[in-house]
Amino acid sequence: MKPAICLAAALLAGCSSMSSWSPSSWSHGSWLDAVGKPPTPRPIMSDEQAGALQQEAARLRGQSDAVRARLAGERDRLQRFRHYDELRAVGERLAPIERSLRDAGRPVGPPAPPPPAA
Repeated sequence: MKPAICLAAALLAGCSSMSSWSPSSWSHGSWLDAVGKPPTPRPIMSDEQAGALQQEAARLRGQSDAVRARLAGERDRLQRFRHYDELRAVGERLAPIERSLRDAGRPVGPPAPPPPAA
């Protein structure tokens, strides 16, 4: 008899908590909520905007290569950490530029080198 009473109390407690759910809270996660929806269109980027962003990305890549060159020759451990911080900061400035270029379907990096001749 006691297990039946406990089971009934547990079911009532569970049902009472479900009554407070609203349809707006019925989310199943970001990937599952997007299933069946049409994909978002790519943002439109003019050639001038893309050119400016590609130039900025190339400048930042050159800056990161220069930091890596300084880092390779640095013997002081503390100075290497400063170079790593500088390299991370350059990467943080470069990432949104590359993301916007990639989202617009524009080339992100320099063109790939040709394959070696056979």
